[in-house]
Amino acid sequence: MHDLITVGDAGVDVFLALADNEAEVNCRLDRQDCRISLPYAEKIPIEKLTKTIAMNACNVAVGAARLGLKTALIASTGTDPDGQLVRAGLKLAKVDSRYLGHQDQTNFSAVINYQGERTILVHHAPHRYHWPKPRPTRGLYLTSMKDGWESIIPELTDYLERHKPIFGYNPGTYQLRQGIKVSRALLKLTTVLFVNRQEAERYLELPINTPVDKLLHELLALGPKQVVITDGPTGAYYSDAQESLFIATYQVPVVERTGCGDAFATGFMAARLAGQSTTETLRWASFEAAAVLQEIGPQAGYLTKAELTAVGNHRQHFQAVPLMQALDKIQPKPGSRQIRSPKVAQSS
Repeated sequence: MHDLITVGDAGVDVFLALADNEAEVNCRLDRQDCRISLPYAEKIPIEKLTKTIAMNACNVAVGAARLGLKTALIASTGTDPDGQLVRAGLKLAKVDSRYLGHQDQTNFSAVINYQGERTILVHHAPHRYHWPKPRPTRGLYLTSMKDGWESIIPELTDYLERHKPIFGYNPGTYQLRQGIKVSRALLKLTTVLFVNRQEAERYLELPINTPVDKLLHELLALGPKQVVITDGPTGAYYSDAQESLFIATYQVPVVERTGCGDAFATGFMAARLAGQSTTETLRWASFEAAAVLQEIGPQAGYLTKAELTAVGNHRQHFQAVPLMQALDKIQPKPGSRQIRSPKVAQSS
């Protein structure tokens, strides 16, 4: 039996690192709408190029395998060289690829890395989703899929009802745009729902800077037993029927942010499957996210179980706290949504 099966897309990311003087970030005065500007019709030098297998479900599968979990991935790749790269990468990471399907092309992303932030250009290759009837698993993690993913919901729902795995759901762009109605049956079977703060607001159709305790309450009302809301450099919020907690971001030098949310979910799911307490689960998640922030790409920083244990042993002071204790210090004021890029040129 697998410890964790992840469901979503797989592909290749190419990371393009730009020097500080090669681009500019322009923000509106409210700093809620920022855009990166590049010289038009020019050749722009790249400081570093990195190519890696990627995409959310693939990232979590690789991260969980690095921690020693027996993992498998339900996704599809092309028969092109990038597809071969994905399959080779999964084999190297010891991720079971028996459920990997075929499509004409492999999904591809170009990631512009500038001042520690990333802007992602994504190509989702045409593909028809199908459910491969996987064997029972202790954990199942569903994440970003493109339009048409809803065709697997009936079989996925039946699988969850029959096998009752720990089920993590991290809806991606298409799932969020379709709204709650499409995912309602899955939400009622979800063990833990993962979203970031902006996604929570959009999913619930609530205004920017809605109090986080309200977001947690409204998301729990949709059916999941546990809810996690990540909030960038601020940290993450957790709630279930018994308790609500906050854990700050574990501070490390940031190299590149791609895959940070996937790493958090990886640590969280692994800890839950290991029977850890909620506070220790949030610590595992935060340490995994911090490790990924220190490397280029979504997978290079993933920890082994020994490395995770060592970090935890040396950082006993780093703990989650009750949510209400933390809210006065971290709740944003109206109109104060922060943009992480450190150097910006403001425009009205």
